[in-house]
Order: sequence, then C-alpha cells, then structure tokens
Amino acid sequence: MNKKIIDIMGSLGIEAYYHKTLSPKDKYVIFTFYDEEDTDVFDNNSLSTIYYITLNYWCKNIEDLDLYKDIKRKMKENKFIFDGCTDVFDENYYGKNMDFIFKEMNSI
Repeated sequence: MNKKIIDIMGSLGIEAYYHKTLSPKDKYVIFTFYDEEDTDVFDNNSLSTIYYITLNYWCKNIEDLDLYKDIKRKMKENKFIFDGCTDVFDENYYGKNMDFIFKEMNSI
C-alpha cells in the first residue's frame, strides 16, 4: 500500500513519505494509516482489508496549495475514496490534510 501511494504522488511530481521526513522539500506529502480493518470475513478468513489513510500535503508557496485538488483527483482515479479535507498550518508551510479510504482484496 505504501508503494502505491508513493507512486501516485510521484506521478504528480510530489515527493511522498510514510510517517515523517527529515528533509522536507518545497512541496511534499506525508501519509499515515490511522485504522485498518479486516472485512468480508468468512470462516475466520478476511477476504478484504479496508485502510483508512491520512495524507498531509505541505507546500512553501501559496501558489502550490491548489495542487491538493490534483492529489484528490489522482487518488480517486486509483480507487481511493475521499473522506474529507481540512486546512493545516505550520510556521513555514501551507497545508491540506486529506483522509482517504481504500478497500483491498486479500489473496487467499
């Protein structure tokens, strides 16, 4: 799942990091999973997993803030369900916090 998100952000030219970064760029994404559930359980086997993901987009230039719309569009194109967005702030960056849900079928 991490690689999938990193690849999606890479297709937009945005660096993506799981959990944290020690060397932030002018614009970047940090993502984490805030919940994971086994679903479609039958005979004690989970046929799928639902991931709840928070994705924080950060940029130094206010002109880049609208790129969050491209992130949202690209994630939805890749079967992620958009679950809300809020503004976030840091003294050096502008940001958007976006939540997504993704259901993945498990191999049995």
